[in-house]
Amino acid sequence: MSVFAVAAGFELSEQQREVVTRLLTAGNGIDAVVGVAGAGKSTLMDACRIAWDATGTMYAGACLSAVGAQGLQDASAIPSRTAASWLKRIESGEGLTGIDVLVVDEAVMTDDRSAAKLLTEAARTGTQVLAIGDPKQLQAVGIGGWFAEVHRLVGGLTLDENRRQRDDAERAALDIWRTGDHRKALEVLAAAERVHPAATADEARSQMRRPPRRARQRRAGAPPGRRRAARVRHRGDRRGRSAVVRGAPGAARRGPPRAGAAGHPVRSQAAVRRPVRQGTAHPDGPLPGGGRNG
Repeated sequence: MSVFAVAAGFELSEQQREVVTRLLTAGNGIDAVVGVAGAGKSTLMDACRIAWDATGTMYAGACLSAVGAQGLQDASAIPSRTAASWLKRIESGEGLTGIDVLVVDEAVMTDDRSAAKLLTEAARTGTQVLAIGDPKQLQAVGIGGWFAEVHRLVGGLTLDENRRQRDDAERAALDIWRTGDHRKALEVLAAAERVHPAATADEARSQMRRPPRRARQRRAGAPPGRRRAARVRHRGDRRGRSAVVRGAPGAARRGPPRAGAAGHPVRSQAAVRRPVRQGTAHPDGPLPGGGRNG
């Protein structure tokens, strides 16, 4: 963990260290960790990866969506692919051969049938499965529940510290949201000017054109050069309404959005390009795992 602290530039919390220690030393064939939004689940996997690299352990990641698999790979440098891709490998006979540890991120979203196939294959190859997720976030489209049951059976640990949101109102709202009281969570956000209710669509558009009060206060003393405005056309708005985004540096130089399907604007690829770690694989790429051969 000291190596991780040097590489990352910050220390793990006591709760995070407890989870990492368990995942690396308990020796369970399957383990599960519940982590609230912002708890640093991907950060934990990066710490585990450093330990696996030191011991020559082969590892790989799985996630229901390609976006999720890429997110796990970007955050932890664990070569990852979709659950569907792993299932195809199992059907073709490749399976999990050579993989010592399989990290299943956003595990709650993987349905029971898919999880059963992964776990059956893991038992055959002797692969340890580490499932990470939160039963109170997005659920599986199909029949689900395996993750919560595994967490109960193995006495899995829970990360309940939100280390991502720095704003107290946002932290409180997320905690309330997990309880199911979405109305109360929205009220907390509204009181902190994080959301703005409107009775009609026209009223909502009017609010969108007007910057938040704190932004107006900041910009009151801003130099004229920073008081720029860009017209951003809303996707699917047939009447061509637009919202004014004030104070966007360089917005006046970007020009109109490019037209996509059905005339919808398309963001430039340069604006959404993600950083790629050297030596990692695409979510459905050829590399089966990292570690001694990664």
